[in-house]
Amino acid sequence: MTSASEKKVAAVVGVGSGLGAALARRFAVGYKVALIARSTAVTEPVAEEIRATGGVAVPQACCGVMALPHLGLCSQALPGNEITK
Repeated sequence: MTSASEKKVAAVVGVGSGLGAALARRFAVGYKVALIARSTAVTEPVAEEIRATGGVAVPQACCGVMALPHLGLCSQALPGNEITK
């Protein structure tokens, strides 16, 4: 069995209540998941669901799908939290 520290990271950009959330849940089976959206109002409940099943998920509110310059802000926010440990 792979420990949480050995898992790779999947970043799901544009997590909402539909496809993005479904992708995050699916990736959480074998990856730590960074949930990226404009607001944690949607990402936090998905992260809680993933954590409740033993997964590692970190909600990030920093950008929308079309705000590519803001993706760097998300990557800077990830080090130091549970997704990179």
